[in-house]
Amino acid sequence: MEREALRERFIGVLQELGGSAGNARLRDTLGWQEETYWAVQATLIEDGTITTGRGRGGCGGDRHGPWPQ
Repeated sequence: MEREALRERFIGVLQELGGSAGNARLRDTLGWQEETYWAVQATLIEDGTITTGRGRGGCGGDRHGPWPQ
């Protein structure tokens, strides 16, 4: 998968999970290897698309609040 497609898939799955999810749950739902997950997550955090949370195991969340329906 190309980089933009991976980013879109990450965001889409995060949206399906209600806008926030723990790293393990999100990675398992995506079905990605750890290396791919962490690389995509890092770029999304770096560009401000998502934020990290404080939950056990970390979290990924939409920085703009709930996703539009």
